[in-house]
Amino acid sequence: MAVNKQNMILWVKGLRSNRFKQATNALAIRRNPDGEWGHCCLGVACEIAIENGLPMKVEVIGDVEGSQAKTFGKYDDQSVLPVEVATWLGVSDRNPMLKTQGEAFHAYSAAGLNDTHGYTYEQIAQCIIDTYGLEEELCQ
Repeated sequence: MAVNKQNMILWVKGLRSNRFKQATNALAIRRNPDGEWGHCCLGVACEIAIENGLPMKVEVIGDVEGSQAKTFGKYDDQSVLPVEVATWLGVSDRNPMLKTQGEAFHAYSAAGLNDTHGYTYEQIAQCIIDTYGLEEELCQ
């Protein structure tokens, strides 16, 4: 499958946009009672794909008004990156491996960088650029 660089750039721009609050362990999550939604980096990919015309069903699970409950967002009945979004991005993996740069190159899953390794959206965006050979200036 060929990577769709145009859609990857849209994902990077979404991560850099400051429109999304970063969250972990769910594509989308809202912790009541504040009502503010957070997204993991893959949840941002879902939102950007929807904004750019990919038809998807968005479902809210566990919404309990005024409680301390967690509310989860699901995309096309999935709690992981839907195949449709992976296809829109042009990747075969529903949790794509991304290169990181330190003393040596390593590859970690996007969700792992977001949830386990504590990478910020900006750091994940840079990993996407490095992994897929995107031009930095197109991602601004």
